[in-house]
Amino acid sequence: VERAEALWRGRFMQDFALPDAPEWTRWVETREMALEGALVQLLATEAEVLRQRGAVDEAIRRLEKAIGIDPYREGLHSLLVDLHLDSGRLTRAAHSIGRARELLGPDTPAVADMAGRMERRVRRREASENGDARTQAAQLRTELVGRTREMAALLDTWRRAERGVPRVAVLTGPAGIGKTRLTEELAEVVRGEGATVVRLTAERNERGLEWGLIAELARKLARLPGADGLDPSVGATLRRLSPAIPVSPEPASGALEPTPVAGSVTALLHRVAAETPLLLVVDEAQWADDCSQAVLSRLARSLDSARCALVICFQDEETDEGGRDFLEALAHAGGGERIRLVALSDGDVREMIALMVELPEQNAITFRDRLATAAEGNPLYLTELLRSLVEEGTLIEGPEGLRLSGERLPDPLPLPSSVQELLRRRLATLSDPAIAFAAHLAKLGGKASLEHVKERSDLSEGGLARAAGELLSTQVVNWSDPEVVSFAHDRLRKAVLKDVPVAANGNGHHRWRDRRAVLMSVAAVLLLAVLGIGSLLAPD
Repeated sequence: VERAEALWRGRFMQDFALPDAPEWTRWVETREMALEGALVQLLATEAEVLRQRGAVDEAIRRLEKAIGIDPYREGLHSLLVDLHLDSGRLTRAAHSIGRARELLGPDTPAVADMAGRMERRVRRREASENGDARTQAAQLRTELVGRTREMAALLDTWRRAERGVPRVAVLTGPAGIGKTRLTEELAEVVRGEGATVVRLTAERNERGLEWGLIAELARKLARLPGADGLDPSVGATLRRLSPAIPVSPEPASGALEPTPVAGSVTALLHRVAAETPLLLVVDEAQWADDCSQAVLSRLARSLDSARCALVICFQDEETDEGGRDFLEALAHAGGGERIRLVALSDGDVREMIALMVELPEQNAITFRDRLATAAEGNPLYLTELLRSLVEEGTLIEGPEGLRLSGERLPDPLPLPSSVQELLRRRLATLSDPAIAFAAHLAKLGGKASLEHVKERSDLSEGGLARAAGELLSTQVVNWSDPEVVSFAHDRLRKAVLKDVPVAANGNGHHRWRDRRAVLMSVAAVLLLAVLGIGSLLAPD
């Protein structure tokens, strides 16, 4: 392809003409069309291959070259717009649609189709950003940077599934590295195309609950179009799995076994996917119970021609021997692909900061360098660092995002010495009721209803509501269901368990306050001692 590009000099025989030689002219025009068509087709094919490999920028360059040669080929413009939309570049997509409209005409069906895809994507993004205030309050969301290849791999998984070639993708990596964020971006693309997304999140406190995750999957699938008309034996197994599943047969007797459960859930999934393509995302799969993991493994191998993509997120740092076997089984199922997320480069983190924070030119480089070093390439850490700077007053939130509160950057920048220290700082700003709420929630496994927390703590009705509101507004917890809250991230739960002990009578938060007071007193004594030594050493 590169050799062909290098040889292309423009129109065939453009600097040579024979007047009054119509046969020559026809031969030149025919040859020109053949050469242009061959090169354009070669560039378009190469662009699709590059797209599947995750080299999106290079694919876009090939398409731009092809459009320059043949600007009136609709498929080139359509593919270019898709690449921009899939990589989240809405402005560039809009520019490409505008150019297509000028070249192809405003009433061309292909242009209308591109504009429709763009409009659906924008609406979906706006809906995501302006959703229920309970889940969106005060939320800092990192821009998707440095994950082009990973996103392209997931999109390729989805595109193949749409065509009836089911795929399994396994996302692995440490906590906070961006697995959930990446699948959210994929889900946004899928919903924008009118397909169905089902998302499950395994919880640590449900690890010992047999069939818990797979029962939730069956309940969600059973509510979707296409789920009716199941075989009675399939319906009976599903009812045994969860009586809440709305199918007609009565539950059968006997113990549940992975093979019949997997067969029944697979049959249900096939019916739903026949109605509309389906993206199934399982987050935090390392916490799924053994029975659910066994069924997921069988499900991944039984997708056949279902228009379904299965994406499973796994914290490999929390993986035991059974979890490794589960990962290995998934990696060899359904054309499985394992995608490991590693730390972002400093350059990627700087770009992410530039997109999230508006800074004066004289402060920009210093600020980005310091935060990039402190974030250690982890998007979660970066989010927490930015939030700490907002709480310190260094940054303020505006309609366009974050910006510096003053004209100059503080020196030194008030950054915590470690992520653990950062989380401790965040917890230290909470009120006593909020600390008590967080401590009991952590003891309950990190996810519980408000009523359950109230039963375990000594908080009053009003205190419970205020504590929940404070934790939600500071994003220590999120709503996971209408009446259920969970920690925004497992590291917060771990920090609470480590640093906020809960006494048997439910008043452990007072001990946390006492501990903080002691630490502050010790710090004050040390400061006075240092000042005293400094005065003794100072010259007269």
